[in-house]
Amino acid sequence: MADLVVVMGLGHLVGADGNEWYNFWSGLGADVGQVALFGAAIGLYRKHNCHVHRCWRIAKQQVEGTTWMVCHKHHPDGKPTEAHMTALAEKKRAADAGSSVTLTD
Repeated sequence: MADLVVVMGLGHLVGADGNEWYNFWSGLGADVGQVALFGAAIGLYRKHNCHVHRCWRIAKQQVEGTTWMVCHKHHPDGKPTEAHMTALAEKKRAADAGSSVTLTD
């Protein structure tokens, strides 16, 4: 009899003693979604984090010639200026214009 009381007490603790698991999803089961959201936030932070070990900053700049994303502090060229970005954009436009190929029948 004491074992039955313990089992029923555990069922009540996790919320499994209600109408078709209603209490579970209203109580302890609701935390499953919260843990999933917290895990997703950590995953997004780690994906967009600076590639340098132990740097907590958000990476916004790609290192040329690699797939690494780094923050402005660890970028080899430093924090880009507006003039630097304009020069890179013009260089890219010129390269794209020079390599355009027209297809003929």
